[in-house]
Amino acid sequence: MGNRRSERKAVKFNTKIILAGKAYDGYITNVSQDGIGCSITSVLKAPKDFMPIKIPELQFELPSGETVNLTCELAWFTGTEQDDHQLTLGLKILTPSPHYHEFIKELFTTSPDKELALPPAPRKEAGLADDLLTATAGRINAPPANSSDACRTIVESVEDSIYIVDTLCRYQFMNPEHLSRLSIKGDGYLGRPYRDFHSEDEAEELENRIAEVITSGKPVTYEHQSRRENKYFVRTLSPLKGPEGTAIAIAVVSKNITDRRLAEELLLKSNQQLEKLVEERTTTLMTLNENLQQEISGHKQTEDALKLASDDWRITFDSTRDMMLMLDRDFKIIKSNRAITQFFSRSYYLIIGQSFFDLFTDMDIPAENHPLKKMQQSKKHEEAEIYLKDSDIWVLMSVDPVLNNTTGIAGAVLNIRDITEQKNLLTQLLQAQKMESIGRLAGGVAHDFNNILSSIIGYTELALMKIPDNSPIRNYLVTVKESGEKAAALTRRLLAFSRKQVLQMQSVNLNKTIEGITLMMKRLIREDILLELHLDPSLQPVMADPLQLEQIFMNLIINARDAMPEGGKLIIETGNIHLDNDFTIRHENVRTGEYVLLSVSDTGIGMNKQVQGKIFEPFFTTKPVGEGTGLGLSTVYGIVAQHNGYIYIYSEPGKGTTIKIYLPVSSGQSTGEGQKNPLPLAHGKETVLVVDDDPSIRRLLKDILIPLGYRLLVAHDGEEALKLAEQADPPVDLLLTDV
Repeated sequence: MGNRRSERKAVKFNTKIILAGKAYDGYITNVSQDGIGCSITSVLKAPKDFMPIKIPELQFELPSGETVNLTCELAWFTGTEQDDHQLTLGLKILTPSPHYHEFIKELFTTSPDKELALPPAPRKEAGLADDLLTATAGRINAPPANSSDACRTIVESVEDSIYIVDTLCRYQFMNPEHLSRLSIKGDGYLGRPYRDFHSEDEAEELENRIAEVITSGKPVTYEHQSRRENKYFVRTLSPLKGPEGTAIAIAVVSKNITDRRLAEELLLKSNQQLEKLVEERTTTLMTLNENLQQEISGHKQTEDALKLASDDWRITFDSTRDMMLMLDRDFKIIKSNRAITQFFSRSYYLIIGQSFFDLFTDMDIPAENHPLKKMQQSKKHEEAEIYLKDSDIWVLMSVDPVLNNTTGIAGAVLNIRDITEQKNLLTQLLQAQKMESIGRLAGGVAHDFNNILSSIIGYTELALMKIPDNSPIRNYLVTVKESGEKAAALTRRLLAFSRKQVLQMQSVNLNKTIEGITLMMKRLIREDILLELHLDPSLQPVMADPLQLEQIFMNLIINARDAMPEGGKLIIETGNIHLDNDFTIRHENVRTGEYVLLSVSDTGIGMNKQVQGKIFEPFFTTKPVGEGTGLGLSTVYGIVAQHNGYIYIYSEPGKGTTIKIYLPVSSGQSTGEGQKNPLPLAHGKETVLVVDDDPSIRRLLKDILIPLGYRLLVAHDGEEALKLAEQADPPVDLLLTDV
């Protein structure tokens, strides 16, 4: 329809509204003059399975007695002012028949001001609004109501937000609390998408949850943070099912739990303060032990002192996460805190009286090195890091003696702290340092080896220039040159690994890069992983360093392989894409323009949102200790950023992972295999100053340039080069050096 609103005329005659094969009674209240405008139909009988969200049909008789069937599209719906049990639908007629057009024309021509007489109205029953309100009241555990008014009162009076959306996440109902939260008045929200009132992330989260409810047919409850209001809520999504048993709408109850979350944060702060108190109390206890050495004599006095301290022990040490024990002189346990009982899942009374070494039987440490044994000899504080094999954790075990003036050691106080996380971080640091050392070694070796290869390749090329094409040794020299070039390519890879290789940016076609390393990719993955390539033949080139691109591919392929321990499918795709304003709104710091998309997908175990939030951080890894450095994806992230590109990850647990990389399109053409015919060597008379610390390189350059007519000055370091440059006559025209 155009923007001009067609003239309407009030009418009153009965109609049948047909939805999904079921008919409902109603009547038409007005029609538009153009015959295809909106008709308003009031539904008088709407049972619980009625939901005005599909394309309806109207069926009624004209005054002539002829039956008319019209297919319509729902434009809006609301309750009527006269009776809120009655729904009013706004419909757009999609298939007006010729008879209907004639009826409309005659209606507006012959009786422009006369209203059509209203036949007896059908019996009115509770409609959709009350059915949905009844269902919603049930979801919030309301007491049974004897009428729809009671249900409406419950829904409108509770402090929870209650609203209904259809399967396309469009609002169909809001209670006053939710209207207040969104600062909405009236019913202008009806039919509008949830996304119109909430952020993209929140809308996507709700749509995913709705899909889960529709698939399972069961309610879903989860915690949700509203960034718009900076509050926390517990949501319950319940399906409202149609006659076929499928969900036709979703009722949402959202309870504000912000106060509870704030209480949890206060509790965490309290725990931190309590830990500090424990540390202070521990210091106090050590001071008390020193005083006991002077004031307490004999076993009876020691027992009395321990009894006096027992209350402080229970209050203080039950609050710490460290395991704490008090032992007698035979290392039997006389006191323990709650952390010990939780660790062994035993009652306090089953632990008291046991020998310490009978309780901790899985300590991986020689007996003579145990801090308890060493404390017996030194009579002072001892500690050691110990691995508990059965629990697979590392602990720091600290021992302090309890002394008296007569028998010496009367007992001991033990503190056992879990240091597994610190040990893992230290292991990762050592691994990273080892990789750095390997990189430095590889870089040094590659640099020296590259100088040797330069001499081999250079003198081979000089020899090839001086022998005829039909010489029997020419093929030998060609083989030497090709082997040298292969070795030079290897040194470039070693230099790239050690990050000493200067980026060599050039126009690259990603398809050719992928095809060039396909064989290597197949060697990296296992036989139970299927590799699929979907490469766009019209792919635009990008400006990149080919070696760095290969590094990206290797890291992504290894990660995908490790994510599929039981096999699966690895899919690599390329394509051209335009990033528009919509994309930049959803992704920060992105520039619009033409890009090449590289997508690497696997069907592996996937990852949750928490892991995705840290996946590009250095040293973060989900692999077991010793199997990953945590640098793979952080390296990929750095390379992509260095190439002015963007990288995003999409994953769900059990549904695999897709990593998408966007690289800007290059204005140049994609690289080929290089120039087939070498250019002739240029002759000249200029003065060239050569500076290199390798004598073989200096000798090679001398043998190349002097026959071409150049005057050569050769220096082995910068100091000698400066002297030669000052004394040069004529002056130096060109400096040739290794940077």
